Amino acid sequence: MSLLVQNSTSAERAIGLKFAETFETQDAVKKNGGTFTGNPTVDFGMTTDGTEDVVTYPEAEQIKTISFFITLETTTENIMQLSSSHSIEAGSGTLTATGVTSPTFYVNGVATAAIGTARSHVMITTATAFDADAIQVGQDASFGQFKIEDLKMFNTELGIQDALNYANNSNFNYAEKATLHLPMRLADHDPTNVKTLDRSGNGKDATFGDGSTSTTYPTKLSAHGYELDGGDYFKGTATGVFNSDKIGIAIEFYPDFEVSANQQYIFMDTTGANRYVIAKENNASSNGLDIFLGSTQIENIVEANYTDAWRTGQKNLLVISGDATNNVTNVWLNGVQILTDDTTAWSSGNPDNYWVGSANTTGSKFDGKITEVIVLPLAPTALQAADLLIRSDKKVNNL
Repeated sequence: MSLLVQNSTSAERAIGLKFAETFETQDAVKKNGGTFTGNPTVDFGMTTDGTEDVVTYPEAEQIKTISFFITLETTTENIMQLSSSHSIEAGSGTLTATGVTSPTFYVNGVATAAIGTARSHVMITTATAFDADAIQVGQDASFGQFKIEDLKMFNTELGIQDALNYANNSNFNYAEKATLHLPMRLADHDPTNVKTLDRSGNGKDATFGDGSTSTTYPTKLSAHGYELDGGDYFKGTATGVFNSDKIGIAIEFYPDFEVSANQQYIFMDTTGANRYVIAKENNASSNGLDIFLGSTQIENIVEANYTDAWRTGQKNLLVISGDATNNVTNVWLNGVQILTDDTTAWSSGNPDNYWVGSANTTGSKFDGKITEVIVLPLAPTALQAADLLIRSDKKVNNL
C-alpha cells in the first residue's frame, strides 16, 4: 500500500483515493511522506501560524476531488498549493480553486463556495483531472493561518451525497445505523428459540419459518448464512425497520435455482402492498432479477443488460438505494451499477412483518443460500456500496 493512502478505508481506495492525511502527529505525517517547514501544531489536525508553517508531500496523480475540514483564522487565507498552476484559497469568504477546470464547491454538504471562520467541510471537484505534483499544505503565494483536518484526494469526481456524508463524518459508520442487520453468523444462530439474531440493536430477530414445529427450517451453514431449499424461510417483525423515506437494502445471497418459470422471493415486507420485494424473475427463459417497489416493478434489469453480473450458484451482493423524495436512486449488483436516477417511487408506510426467502407462508420461496441482510435508514452512496462489497469479499471462511 502506498504511504499516501494508508490513512484510508478499502472502499475509498477502491473508488479512486490517491492521497489521505489525518494529521495525527508530526511523526505520523512524516511517515506518510510529509516534510515540515516551520513548526505547526499537529494533533489530529494541523494548525498553521500564517508566517512559516507548511507541510510538503510527494505527487498525487490525476486528481478530480479534494476533500478536507478547515477552520480559517480569517475569511481570506491561502490554503494549499497543489501544483505550480493549481491552488486553493479563500478570499473575503469565497473559496477559489486556481487552475482547476470548472470546479464545483461543496461546503458542509451544500453546493456553494461561501465559507466563514467556523469549522467547515470543503469538497472541490472537477471533471478534468490534474496532477498534484507540488503539494504544499499551508501556503500558496503566501502562508495561511488555519487548522486543517482529514485531507483526501481522489482521481474520481465525487458527488453531493459524498460531500454531505463526509461533512457529517458518516460515510463509513453507516453500518452502525442499521435498522435491521442479520449477519447470520454461527454466533447469531439460536436453535433453542428457532431464530437468527438481529444485531442492529432493534431486536427484530428472524424466526425460522413462522416458529412452529411443523415448519421446515433453514439449514445453518458452518460459517455464515443458511441453506434454503425452496420451502424454508425466515419471518420477523418489521415495525421500525422501514421507518424512513431514505432507505438502503443490502443482501448477500447464493442462488441455486436454474432457469424456470417459478418466481422466487429473496426479501420483502408484507402489508398487502408488496413493498421492498426482491425476487428471481418469473420467466421460464431467464434468470433475470426483478425488484418490486410498491406496485411498480423494475423488471429484467439483469437479463436485459447485466447478464454477466448475475452469478448463479455463487455469491451475489445486491445494494439498493432510495432517497428522501421516495425515488429509487441506485442499484448495484456485485459492484456493477445496474440502475441509476430512476423515478420509481418507494411505497411509504410501516409494514408489520418482513420475510427472508419468501413472500409469505404460501408464496414462492428461495432456493439457495442467504448469508446477510442489512436495512439502513439512509440512501447508500457509491462509496458505501463499494465498502459493502469489500466487506463482503473479505469475510473469513465465507462460502
